Formats: sequence, C-alpha cells, structure tokens
Amino acid sequence: MKVMRLDECGYPFAELYPWVGEWFQRVSQKELFRAGVMGHHHTWHRGFKIKVAFESVLGLGLKKVVLEAA
Repeated sequence: MKVMRLDECGYPFAELYPWVGEWFQRVSQKELFRAGVMGHHHTWHRGFKIKVAFESVLGLGLKKVVLEAA
C-alpha cells in the first residue's frame, strides 16, 4: 500500500530505485491485486493521479522535490 501511494503521488522509483518500480508494476498487474487493493481504492487512485499530473504541469510535486534532494 505504501509503495502504491508513493507511486500515485509521483515518487520517482524509476530514477532512484528501478527494481522497486519494476516490482510494483508486476504486482499491480495481477488480478488479485486489482480486485483486493484497487477495488477498494479506485477513486483515491484516480484522484492522486490527477493531482500528480496537475503538479507536473506546474513544475511542482513530490518527484521534483525528491530528485532535487538526491
């Protein structure tokens, strides 16, 4: 759940921890994950993705902060 939330918020797993990003992509494609986790959090997931897209347009967001600190 924590990796999912960080991913939704735009955490740059691909740049900083590619193996975590790849692992999460594999796990999130599994039917049990989609039914068990995403089924209950579908609305929040969309909301976070929209927020991240908006922040990216403005040049803000978690990804920018994390990459600048790294």
